[in-house]
Amino acid sequence: MMELGQRIKQAREYANLTQKELAVKVGLSQTAIHKLESGRSKASRRAVPIAIVCRVSPLWLETGKGD
Repeated sequence: MMELGQRIKQAREYANLTQKELAVKVGLSQTAIHKLESGRSKASRRAVPIAIVCRVSPLWLETGKGD
């Protein structure tokens, strides 16, 4: 099963966004997105905005369950 950071990266790529573009859309820095994707930071409160911007299910992004 994929880790949260891997799902964030997959969602970002699905939305055809760079780390910088995603960062701007969710109000974070590019470094913060990089840390989330690499697993060096947890995304608990950031998962829903990231999911919305990337057009994926927040449940899938947080847990890996569902579509």
